[in-house]
Amino acid sequence: APVTSKAFFDAESGAKFYEQTTLFELSESEIRDRYMKTQRIPDGQVVQEMVLEHNGAVVDRDEHPHTILNATEITLIAPGRESTGDMPIVHESTPIFLWSSDLPPRIYGEAPVYEVRLYEARGDESPRQASRRPPIFRQNTTDLSLRYPHNARPLISGSKYYWEVVGFLKGFSSAKLTSELYGFMFLDRASPEIDEILGILSQVCTEEQLAEVLPYRESAVIRMDGEVKSVSELREAVNGMVGGEYKVLETGIR
Repeated sequence: APVTSKAFFDAESGAKFYEQTTLFELSESEIRDRYMKTQRIPDGQVVQEMVLEHNGAVVDRDEHPHTILNATEITLIAPGRESTGDMPIVHESTPIFLWSSDLPPRIYGEAPVYEVRLYEARGDESPRQASRRPPIFRQNTTDLSLRYPHNARPLISGSKYYWEVVGFLKGFSSAKLTSELYGFMFLDRASPEIDEILGILSQVCTEEQLAEVLPYRESAVIRMDGEVKSVSELREAVNGMVGGEYKVLETGIR
């Protein structure tokens, strides 16, 4: 609630008012000093007092609180990336979401709150299309990271996901920042043999070609000229491709 600025600004430097949380932490002179040094008014809530006088008598007086927030962004770090192309693969069923932000670490005795939101894509939905539906998971934290909980809705192998972070300051209803959307595909960890097969194929196949078959890798079999082959025979054939003896004509799913 607004309080008279006169009582505050006439007090000594560092004066504070309390009403469950600290309303003011800086005196007028401190605000002025910081502005002169940084050309920015410090984060917080400033009360502007206006007094109209006529012939030395006060005709009218009014006060207006102003929320000052210099923060500009929340930057996602991992997992995934901005979904403008192929999505990174995530094998961890409880991935750690990690981000950075220039929200002030503490103001009015409170740390900023971050809400992590996770969306599941349907088919070839864009990030914006998927985020129009309610998230399948959302959770608040005051840290700059959050591990996807074991008791949350399990991630589905072969599915695409988008996530974002919304940051806000407690008591500042309009002071919110929203990150961009990052995307990733979740795949269960494969067996060592399949991991070896994918490693061999990555020498001669593009990311796009491998992405076609990744969701089906647990049921994959190696066939060359219609015959089922072993891993060692696949390695032999790939070595021939690397050496220029053979080349990949096509990849696909059947």
